[in-house]
Amino acid sequence: MSTIEVFSDFLCPFCFIAEASTLASLQEAYPDLDVSWRGFELHPEIPRGGIPIQDFFPEEGIRQFKKRLEDLSLEFGIEPVDIPTRLPNTMKAHALTEYARMKGKHRPVREAIMNAYWREGLDIESDEVLGEIAQAHGLNRELALAASKSSQYELKVIQNRAAGYERGVAGVPTYFVNGKAVMGCQAMCAIEEALRA
Repeated sequence: MSTIEVFSDFLCPFCFIAEASTLASLQEAYPDLDVSWRGFELHPEIPRGGIPIQDFFPEEGIRQFKKRLEDLSLEFGIEPVDIPTRLPNTMKAHALTEYARMKGKHRPVREAIMNAYWREGLDIESDEVLGEIAQAHGLNRELALAASKSSQYELKVIQNRAAGYERGVAGVPTYFVNGKAVMGCQAMCAIEEALRA
């Protein structure tokens, strides 16, 4: 069976675009494909509570980035992605997905968090948002929220990032296709080529 291991972060628009297009298409075309995700905090230095986007990008940079995302969304055949007003610290969201993994709900929970941030503009550090996502996918709300703040699951997130660095992950998304690294927001044909290699 072919495998794809994906390192990604919720605050990365390229991860969202790739997952909404390339990975979704691959999983339809190859139903036996084993896809797994590892949360990789791209900017762990962002403080809890997040920062305004303007603190990260200058105004001109925001306009250029917005245009780039619109163009890339169209290229990949999905509804255009807009830039959120805040950049979150993603530790809580990743910790929740690690808890969800233990409960067999990793994929739907992480997809819901991605959509909450990139499609609905919600605060994915908020207990209300994360609790609703957990409950909507059959998890106990209180236990899930406790896990999102637990050192046990935070450690798993830290270990994922360390494992990524050890394997040469410098940015996200990074795919390991049957063990071979493919970096960046790639079209389906690039991943298929790696699958055939």
